[in-house]
Amino acid sequence: MKKRYLLGTLAGAGLGWAVWELAKPGVRSVSRCEPSVTDLTRQHAEGFEAVDAWSAPIQPDETTDPVEWAKAVTSFNGLVEILIRARDLVVRPFGLATATDQEPPPSGFPLIAAGPSEIVCGLDDAHLDFRVGVTTTDGQVTFTTWVRINNTFGQVYWAAVRCFHPWIVRAMLQQARPTSTEANESA
Repeated sequence: MKKRYLLGTLAGAGLGWAVWELAKPGVRSVSRCEPSVTDLTRQHAEGFEAVDAWSAPIQPDETTDPVEWAKAVTSFNGLVEILIRARDLVVRPFGLATATDQEPPPSGFPLIAAGPSEIVCGLDDAHLDFRVGVTTTDGQVTFTTWVRINNTFGQVYWAAVRCFHPWIVRAMLQQARPTSTEANESA
């Protein structure tokens, strides 16, 4: 099924440009939720601002391994890939890290810490530092993003990215399909 997108403004909210994916059947239900704050995230995201958190149900044929979820979500394709490549073109002259500069680590972003049902990934850069917490508990996968702004350029950068960030995370989580090895072996 081909994805269709609509580009527009958030009516009455004054939040600038945003992108919405049109509703269609068979798309994973993703909802905004409270950030998942655990001992692991407290330790590795101290001093960061929690930006947003999204959760989705884990289907019976999907893994509960947070590393596999991070890998599946960061397999950029479609409009998300176009936005990531556009971001890379814009930030490259400023010396910022880009998605295409290096081979991505197994979890999609550099792994900072791991627990049995949770990982914390992230990257520190001159303009801002970020952390992504991936938690798989109670039949749900939750992605929480934290940001620490380091300078004025980081503030400008985050102001631009923040308009698209919720949509991008939601779209990436909707399209992720990390199947369970156990489910595949029993089939």
